[in-house]
Amino acid sequence: MESLFSETVPGPVQEGLRGFVSRLKEALEAGLVSVLLYGGSAKGHFQDGVSDLNVLVILDHVTLERLDSISEAVLWSAGFARLRVMTLAEEDLSDSAEVFSTKFQDIQRHHVVLFGEDLCGRMAISKERLERQAKRELVNLHLRLRQTYVELRGRPEGLEAMLKRSVTALLLNLGVLLELKTGVRSEDLGAVVRLAGGQGFSEERLRAFLDLKNGKAPAGNIRDLYRAFAQSVEAALGLVSSPEVA
Repeated sequence: MESLFSETVPGPVQEGLRGFVSRLKEALEAGLVSVLLYGGSAKGHFQDGVSDLNVLVILDHVTLERLDSISEAVLWSAGFARLRVMTLAEEDLSDSAEVFSTKFQDIQRHHVVLFGEDLCGRMAISKERLERQAKRELVNLHLRLRQTYVELRGRPEGLEAMLKRSVTALLLNLGVLLELKTGVRSEDLGAVVRLAGGQGFSEERLRAFLDLKNGKAPAGNIRDLYRAFAQSVEAALGLVSSPEVA
């Protein structure tokens, strides 16, 4: 924990995460199998005041009482760090990786063990599953974009917020499809943008989306930004080779 946090995460945030793990250990004892940090902070891209800390808590089995204990630890840490906690039973790991393959491949590749065992090596994710899941995620994103536009066209701040929340989904799944096409692995979202720029996508446009995710105010009209984002989702879907989604 020290080697990562001493360089990338401010002291008060470190304190919040350490306290969270300490409280889990005390409350859950032998039932706590593993605690992992994943997402941007595990890749060294933490931004104070912008980034959440994504944490995966793995238990030997999940009960409501144990979720209560996790919730109490999250509440304690709220004054120091913004935690987003995903909880799994150990037996859920392989099924979760199968159903949410793109997300769990990213966790498998980029995580920091905060406590216990590193179970990510147990996840086996096929290329076919990755492509199907990336297509599902992008189709779902496209549908949500349309729904949000219809509901929030007169509220540009709401539309902007939705686009900001959607950048990771677009770039993560675009990166999966580009890797399947080119064999080139992108270690972070910035690398996805650079790789996409060499594959017919507008690097300038994708960079603008990444800037939006990182808190930079968008330039120009939000309607134009929405149009560009929707077009980028369509272009990403064009990379899918299989005609059917199983």
